[in-house]
Amino acid sequence: MDWGYLFLMVVMAAWSVQMIFEYSRKSDQISSGIQEAIASREQVSREAEEAEQELQALRERVEEVEARAAELGKTEKGLQERLTDLKRRHAR
Repeated sequence: MDWGYLFLMVVMAAWSVQMIFEYSRKSDQISSGIQEAIASREQVSREAEEAEQELQALRERVEEVEARAAELGKTEKGLQERLTDLKRRHAR
């Protein structure tokens, strides 16, 4: 009977060691996954920040273009009025 208990104790010890190694392996996998997720989140945050900066630069450029278009519109209106005036003078 002592051999039976000894055998069971050895089996339980081997199973316990196997579970400890399995737990360690899973723990390493989970830790690696967490590190990858953190790195990915940081990369996405950087990309989002860069995209926000690009968007702001484009907004500023659009404002500049709209202001220039308004200036050109005023200039065009003035030139059209001047052209109309010159045509009237020339027609007389």
